[in-house]
Amino acid sequence: MIFALLFLGIVLSLLATDAGSRLMAHAAMVGAVLALATGLFSSQLSPPIVAACALLLFAVLVSLRLQALRTMAFAVAQRSGFVTLQTGVTLLGAAVALALGVHWIDGDAVFRVVAGDVISARFPAPLTINGSFAKGFAGLALLLMLGALSGFQRAAAKARGWWQVPLLVVFVLGVAIVLFALPLDPKLPDAWWRFVLSNVLITCVAEEAFFRGILFKYLTDAASRIVPRFTGAIVILLTSLLFAVVHSGPVEYLVMVFIVGCASGWARHVTGSVAAAIATHGAINIGHFLLLKYPF
Repeated sequence: MIFALLFLGIVLSLLATDAGSRLMAHAAMVGAVLALATGLFSSQLSPPIVAACALLLFAVLVSLRLQALRTMAFAVAQRSGFVTLQTGVTLLGAAVALALGVHWIDGDAVFRVVAGDVISARFPAPLTINGSFAKGFAGLALLLMLGALSGFQRAAAKARGWWQVPLLVVFVLGVAIVLFALPLDPKLPDAWWRFVLSNVLITCVAEEAFFRGILFKYLTDAASRIVPRFTGAIVILLTSLLFAVVHSGPVEYLVMVFIVGCASGWARHVTGSVAAAIATHGAINIGHFLLLKYPF
């Protein structure tokens, strides 16, 4: 039940941010509150996790309220104090979301994807994959704060850029096969649908909302004032580098993470939509899971 409510809230927050719907944003907030309350009263979440999620919800509520005030009084909203307050609230929320996303707080609830099962006959090693409630909740909140920053305006009209998403996916998977000799291993394990749900709605939403959402926006604002000619390239490279830094593993894996970040960043750049970054990242991960040796 707790994850059903969380997944519903994440989908609504994505629709709210990408389609520019305040109604969807409020519905997502209701889903988030219900998911958190369910986790609290069922003892699936520890008090520190609940407290961090509650603080994150408070940051989202303040962001939504500031966005509403900005809409009603545009001239007042441009004053430096107002802008500073909104930036501070967003950065506070992003810091709490980061703490939740990288599991710095104990007592999380998990969504069982694979529990010590063998998913491949060719590589018969037991595998365990779990989805994190805290990380999913962080992604939900980050999407809503990103929507508040943009005034819930519909994503920039660059719909023609979406055709590049499948090409980016094929390119990244091709790099994994050709440059890193990742073997082909087509399969359809019983857990495939749980992997799709968990990986796209928890992992990809949280990571892309942070790196290609909040961080991408602030770095773009800063770089456009300093090096306007190369803003896109600089922001894509910086966010991808930071994306690789927060991961751990062998050098080859971190290089692949950097390449995935660049692909997702390019999708965000050419479409103006964080949903395109999520779709690119998710499709790459699903392709890896179903077609290649998994994990890397």
